[in-house]
Amino acid sequence: HAVQAREHAESLDPAFGQAPLHMHAQALRLGGDLAGAAALFEESLALNRRVGDRRMVEVELHNLGHVAIRRGEVEAAERYFEELARDAGLTDPNRAALAYVRGDRQTASNILTRIDDAEELPLDDRAELEWLRNQVS
Repeated sequence: HAVQAREHAESLDPAFGQAPLHMHAQALRLGGDLAGAAALFEESLALNRRVGDRRMVEVELHNLGHVAIRRGEVEAAERYFEELARDAGLTDPNRAALAYVRGDRQTASNILTRIDDAEELPLDDRAELEWLRNQVS
């Protein structure tokens, strides 16, 4: 559906393609195509910068950081999370991810124990949190 929505949005203002592009990237991510997801998240990041949607820039930096970790791209993950920290601050899951990627499993584990599993987290964030917990335990 996201691909079809992207096709329909092609002739419209670029901002109308924003949500379908993000959803396409998320679908690839949840389907395990991390390289494809990373490419589309990068495209979405650039689009959101062009249209001035600061919140979606933050969302895509977050997504790109987590995808980079899963792909073993430590420097890229640090870069995304550091930009996010400068612009918006880091949530506890992102602080834990950054500690993990920097090799500080103890700090990552300490942060993860403080995160309430009952929090309202999107499906992709819950999956990343669970993956991260498995890495540091």
